[in-house]
Amino acid sequence: MSVTRSTRTPLRRVAAGLLALGVVVALSACGSGGDADGDSGAAADVNKTWTSVDEMVAAAKKESGPLNVYIAPEYAPFVQPGFEKAYPWAKLNVTQLEPVPSVAKWSAELSSGFSQADVVFMHSTGVQTFKDLKALAQVTVPNDANVEPALQDKDHYSHPVTELGEVMLYNTKLISTPPKTVAELADPEWKGKVIMDSPQLGGAGGFVLASERSAMGDAAWQTWLQKVADNDLYVTDTSSASYAAVVRGDRPVCICNYGDYISQAPGTPVGVDFYGQDDRGIVVEPIVGTISKTAPHPALAALFMNWMLAADGGQQGFVDSGRVPTVPVPGADKVSLPEGTKVMNLYEDLGDYISDPDSANTVFKKIFK
Repeated sequence: MSVTRSTRTPLRRVAAGLLALGVVVALSACGSGGDADGDSGAAADVNKTWTSVDEMVAAAKKESGPLNVYIAPEYAPFVQPGFEKAYPWAKLNVTQLEPVPSVAKWSAELSSGFSQADVVFMHSTGVQTFKDLKALAQVTVPNDANVEPALQDKDHYSHPVTELGEVMLYNTKLISTPPKTVAELADPEWKGKVIMDSPQLGGAGGFVLASERSAMGDAAWQTWLQKVADNDLYVTDTSSASYAAVVRGDRPVCICNYGDYISQAPGTPVGVDFYGQDDRGIVVEPIVGTISKTAPHPALAALFMNWMLAADGGQQGFVDSGRVPTVPVPGADKVSLPEGTKVMNLYEDLGDYISDPDSANTVFKKIFK
């Protein structure tokens, strides 16, 4: 079942594992992290609900030291100065890492038994593993209510801050017409011409390739994946790296984020193709912020998350930088997917990937070495 988008982009919340990063092993080694009263994981988590900004400010001012945030380099330039301008008494200690290495760093810290992380941003595919292993705090902030209803995490372990349309971008100096469907990536015509982030890392590549599983059936899907790999697919660490390679002309086509296309400089020789418009449409997925259960500054972390979800705070920063917000922001239609774009229903079209991501990641790891 597909959905035709208007100026907003609703999306089901998704969660998947990070088998390739060894997160399950690392976090299991350090234990579940316990629960709110210090016991070893039997009791349910307690949802800390903040009812007002004044309440968060008063509590945060009692905490000492800067807030430790792991966030993608492309977000940091507007996030850090914006938050510190809104709250001049608050300081951020920003570690600039893309979602996958950010998660790897945090999981290694948890495994060692020492983590100072307060807030970690990740692909939505990382949430379920950390949630199951009790590494995440369950927190509700006032601006959670403003997030698109279909994106909201009803359990409040994650807070979607921006959404990514996974599209095909192509170098217009090298080709005039990119593949029109994902299935075509295995065709001989595209041998040595396609680049994407490594599928087992849970980003654009993983979501787009996994989206074909329900349509093809598992056996045919695995055969198709092998053909894609044998077609001299080039893999990178991040979608942004894939986009940069297409701009350079290393490969003519990438599976990339629509945000890279929207934010590129005028005259950049890169076009966009919304594949699958005669079928199920494109894949869309959110980037989320999470708060560590062992956060040294839980109140400041909540205040920061609330600002990230503010229409005149972090969400405006996303719009200004060419990225899609998850709450209503004036001018957001300029960065959202074009009206009428058909997108997949992730809950249905990627059901296996969402409910049992390791089954897909195991296949990805075997095929895309």
